[in-house]
Amino acid sequence: MRECQSIDHLPAYWHRIKRFLGLGKRNCQRNVDFIISATLRSDSTSMHQVMEAIPQHMQNEDAKNFLVSSGNAPHPEHDEELLRFARRLDMHHDLEGLLQALPTELGGITACNTAAVFYQYEGTVSSHVADIGGYGGPSLPSIAEWKETILPMVQGHQRSLLLSSLDEETRFPETTKFFRGRGNASLCVLSLDRALHHLGAICFGRAYENAFSENEVCFLSLIAYYAGLAIDDRLNFARSETTRIQLEREGTKLKLILNLNNSVVSNLELRDVLQSISPSIRDVMRLDGIALILPDAENQRLQIHALDFPRGKGLVRQDMSSPLYGSLPGQVFRSGKQWVGDTGELQRSGLDHRIAAEEGVETMCMLPLIRCNRVLGVLCLMRLHKNAFTAQDLEFLSQMAGQVSIAIDNAFAYRQITELKDKLTQEKLYLEDEIRNEMNFEEIIGNSPVLRQVLRQVEAVAPTKSTVLIQGETGSGKELIARAVHNLSQRRNHPFVKLNCAAIPTGLLESELFGHERGAFTGAIAQRIGRFELASQGTIFLDEISEIPTDLQPKLLRVLQEREFERWVVHARFVPMLV
Repeated sequence: MRECQSIDHLPAYWHRIKRFLGLGKRNCQRNVDFIISATLRSDSTSMHQVMEAIPQHMQNEDAKNFLVSSGNAPHPEHDEELLRFARRLDMHHDLEGLLQALPTELGGITACNTAAVFYQYEGTVSSHVADIGGYGGPSLPSIAEWKETILPMVQGHQRSLLLSSLDEETRFPETTKFFRGRGNASLCVLSLDRALHHLGAICFGRAYENAFSENEVCFLSLIAYYAGLAIDDRLNFARSETTRIQLEREGTKLKLILNLNNSVVSNLELRDVLQSISPSIRDVMRLDGIALILPDAENQRLQIHALDFPRGKGLVRQDMSSPLYGSLPGQVFRSGKQWVGDTGELQRSGLDHRIAAEEGVETMCMLPLIRCNRVLGVLCLMRLHKNAFTAQDLEFLSQMAGQVSIAIDNAFAYRQITELKDKLTQEKLYLEDEIRNEMNFEEIIGNSPVLRQVLRQVEAVAPTKSTVLIQGETGSGKELIARAVHNLSQRRNHPFVKLNCAAIPTGLLESELFGHERGAFTGAIAQRIGRFELASQGTIFLDEISEIPTDLQPKLLRVLQEREFERWVVHARFVPMLV
């Protein structure tokens, strides 16, 4: 028996009796004394039965004491209550919503002053509390004490913990303080563990001591079993959804890699490869811009070769260049190491960040394009918001960069093969023309002292790399002497190219000699290799050289002196030669 000083301190299931009797918030000491001797359980004892168990004299205001006793009479079957409880839990489809509503649902199926759920997942414990008796407070239960002491006790074989008197409990000081502050005098803790998971525990607090009988603990254990099933079901569903999403993302990424491989095979032009695959890359990786940065022909600067930045402001443009030193692409290109970060880190490291900041780029990822231990370029990935790239993102982007490196290597090889093929074709044309007009040395017939002196001069000058001036009247055999010099030299296995300077128009002679690049002048629709470059490693014979215009003679003099010439192109390009 326990004496009650205030009716507000009665257990939760007495509040209906309080309203029925019209006691309101009156103190028991205002001559409201009565004794109840009954076994009360929420939802198992009707209000009519409760009122019949109250003697008539208990409604007299002259009563002075209010005593409550808890018996051990067997309770009826709770199948219907458990069925309704399970149905209410099914209304909460997500795990967080279920955990939030579970304490209230527990308070609805059994009489308690405070119901709490302590959920344990991957070493983290969270608490959800419902104050059925209206004793809510700002303080929270001690998670550390539950994690380190109480939860390990109810896991395994001991699946319940019964604290009959919180006033006498000393093992869990913070927990008893929390529940006593909410008007509880006893506590029952039950495990939520399943076969493979430790899910935590639920607990019921009541306002009087020795409030839980053995039969009732069995019933509450059944409630905990159903609650554990519901939590485990939501947890497994959440895990399956996470796995499904991950599999879908992996499938999308693999499809993206496959499309990139197909683009590499079908397109030998790098810009076509990037433009065909970049929209998919931006969508899958949540990017805002992609840029392919390659070195120029002299490897002095880095140039944006292809750009896909639909949300850009136009400050970043295709063909924009940056130096190898003092810029982020140059640092990645020289070191061969990736860089990931925001524009603030660029500023702190002293690298140029102005254009990226003005474009609104917050996060950047620079990946080196490496093929056969050689850095071919840099792949730049941009985001307009701060969203760091995860380790999984970098792993996939590194795979993608490897495929782009293969595409660049293939494009470079294709370009080189094309140039060599064109050069070989032109050499073939020259050689075929020479075969048709070939003049053998055996056809030089003569035994005069002058001719023998000329042949001795040919033998003397042929092994050297000197430039030879052959003078003579038309028809005197200057070309035969030039061919003799070539055939007696170490260059005999390389081309012998001849050109009649008087037969070429003045405006085309420079292009014929030195070649030109595509777009160098109107009508230059393709690259053309000049006679000097065609005769590299061999011999070139310029017939009627006196007919070369005066403005072209300085360039010819540079060829004779420096052994290099300047190709006709928008930006000057010096081509070394051995002729």
